[in-house]
Amino acid sequence: MRHEKPIFGPKERMPRDAERLRQALYLAALREAEADEADPQPLPPPSAKTLALIRRASRRPRPALPPRLAGAIRIAAAALALLFIGIGTAMALSAQLRITVLRLLWRVTPQYTELRLAPDEAAAFDVPADWPGEYYPSFIPEGYRFYAVSGGEQIGIATYTNVSDSEKILRFIESDQNTVSKVDTEGYSIETIDLRGSEAMLARKSGHSKIIWQQAGKMLLLSVTEDRQTALKIAESVTRIK
Repeated sequence: MRHEKPIFGPKERMPRDAERLRQALYLAALREAEADEADPQPLPPPSAKTLALIRRASRRPRPALPPRLAGAIRIAAAALALLFIGIGTAMALSAQLRITVLRLLWRVTPQYTELRLAPDEAAAFDVPADWPGEYYPSFIPEGYRFYAVSGGEQIGIATYTNVSDSEKILRFIESDQNTVSKVDTEGYSIETIDLRGSEAMLARKSGHSKIIWQQAGKMLLLSVTEDRQTALKIAESVTRIK
């Protein structure tokens, strides 16, 4: 004769009705499995005692959460939903493309010198996905965050704002030879400089710098609320991306 093993160990304590219900359901499932393995036969309907236990357990109300805890859970759920919405919006507004910069590597042997191009991960930089131009600065000062791309087919304008100072703005503009631009230089000191082999104009006034130069038929303009040294570092980092 087979003896059924108890479902609950000596350390587990459950209400008597719940324990009886679990035992009844367990035995019913066990008999059903044994019947399926041997010869499928219709099982007898559950006894009146088993049905009464099931009805009694189903009518038992669930314990209610304390009002303060329930409110905290609702607030946390709402905050989590807003967090995901905010993340999705930020990603949609600032979609970036990663630009890979190649570097020349060589290996000299007694017979020959091996040359190859390899990605330079340290020099890689991000460009707005909808940037229409052919050039873009690979260096953006710390604290500036991409805001938007504007312009059209003949001119592209990328704008960055400073996270900690709303008065500081960085704009990089690229336009073709059919565009005539008017740049505000009133009150600025203007000088001519050499920028990577090209003649450029540098205008400065009270912490605001503007650099204008041309490269391969494109007019490039950098306007940034920074000093001369920082502005030159940004302009010198401008790289052809297309």
